[in-house]
Amino acid sequence: PYAGNGPDLFIGFDTYYRASWQSGLGSAPKNVIEDNDRMWGGDHLCDPSLVPGVIFSNLKLNAEHATLLDIGPTILKYFGLPAQADAEGKPLN
Repeated sequence: PYAGNGPDLFIGFDTYYRASWQSGLGSAPKNVIEDNDRMWGGDHLCDPSLVPGVIFSNLKLNAEHATLLDIGPTILKYFGLPAQADAEGKPLN
């Protein structure tokens, strides 16, 4: 019953490709193709077959000013793995 409310076209992206940062926020950038000058932090537009799982945790994190960019480094820390030197974000706790 909600088919009429859906988009006419949904673009799927191949591995390593995504919409621009601006278009993800509803903007229409001047350039169709542009350099990615920011480290990729996640996306909601992905093929579910490329996402092997979801992480749930009830661990309380004590950190002020935490952001979504901190999730990756935090998960790596708890698995005993280092984050890349140029990673945005910081481990929480």
